[in-house]
Amino acid sequence: MNRTNATTRIGTFLATTLFAAAASLFATVAYAAPGEHIHAGDMLITPKVSIGAAFSTNPFHASTNPINGTALTFAPSVEASLSRPNIDFAATGEYELRKYFKRDVTRLDRFDQFAVAGRVDAFKQNPVGVRVNDTVGIHDYAVASEFDIPYQTVFREQATIGIPTRPSSAFEITPGFKYYYEDYRVPCCGVPREDFDAVNAVGAGLSVLWKFYPRTALVLDGSFSHHYWRDNGPTIDIANGDGAVVAKPDSNDFRLTAGLRGKVTPRFNIDAMAGYGGNWYLDTTIPTGSVADANDQLRGGRNVIIELLGTYKSSADTKVVVGYQRDFKDVFFTNYAAYDYEFARANSKFSSHLGIDGELGFREEAYRGQFVRNDFLLEVKADAKIYLEDWAWLQAGAWWSHRATNVAPPEDVGYDEVNVHILANIVY
Repeated sequence: MNRTNATTRIGTFLATTLFAAAASLFATVAYAAPGEHIHAGDMLITPKVSIGAAFSTNPFHASTNPINGTALTFAPSVEASLSRPNIDFAATGEYELRKYFKRDVTRLDRFDQFAVAGRVDAFKQNPVGVRVNDTVGIHDYAVASEFDIPYQTVFREQATIGIPTRPSSAFEITPGFKYYYEDYRVPCCGVPREDFDAVNAVGAGLSVLWKFYPRTALVLDGSFSHHYWRDNGPTIDIANGDGAVVAKPDSNDFRLTAGLRGKVTPRFNIDAMAGYGGNWYLDTTIPTGSVADANDQLRGGRNVIIELLGTYKSSADTKVVVGYQRDFKDVFFTNYAAYDYEFARANSKFSSHLGIDGELGFREEAYRGQFVRNDFLLEVKADAKIYLEDWAWLQAGAWWSHRATNVAPPEDVGYDEVNVHILANIVY
């Protein structure tokens, strides 16, 4: 059995186990009025749907001669949760599709999304417990690469298994196993959803938690993983070179962080983690003829990992989040991207019928490997809500995205986009 099939079968087993557990917990289903959800024994089921329309000034993220387009959107979802003294269970499922009407833009219709996730935390009151998380989905992202359509479709499966051990009520030590599988389908060359490449990662981790206050803890997290690609040298036509070999060396990744998580005051919550990470790209896995530098590893300050997240809730209906992240990740078209991300978000329902959402984000990215460049991405989002009921509301807003880069020519990547949308949302 090859490694791809092995990890896929493991993930399928985990997903089947999670949802078999969910089915076994169902009892007599009791339907309620809208907004009161559906009760199945101890389980709470919450169906949701969002229907609307969105106008984009630049759905293809073109730097020059942008084409605008309008799409209808439809996004149903469902959440299920159960909480008992010795077990927690949660599952979600969501699907999002869009339909464009302009002939030049209809080829973007295929970028729909689907995801199913499940989580079980069993034996919570025992000295030894079990935690299982599994997420399977098809996701479409705006991709910061020089391919001729600025989106990628990724089939992703991520799973973790942890065995929390509790020497005392204040201490928890959790060794675990993790893996993920990602299959990248990048449209190019007139071929929809071209099967570009796939990556598997397997690894182990250890988390140590000390609850020195009931809702506040000191945390130490460490992990190691090995990443291996199905094809270490896929060939693809890109905007700045025909038939280029995109070298993808296998790699090893490690991370060690420590910090504080939990409530500082009844209304203020903080996550403050910092540490060190690294990766080693294995030049022996690069095919002959590649122009990549597998030795382009993380260096200097890029090895520093920081996560700062502050959340303030002045009431049940008002929340402000401010954060900063410094981290790195593998990228499908080069070795890695190291980034700094600063953001602020605010949500408020300031009367029984009116609410607002706002977000500001700034992201600096350094791509290294076969393709070397520096980008920044600025995003501004604002939405207003009119609540017809607590469970039904109308939403209208506008988003602006701006990407700039030092790559030459910049029109391969840089763009501006304004998205104006209106939605109707219902939570049963």
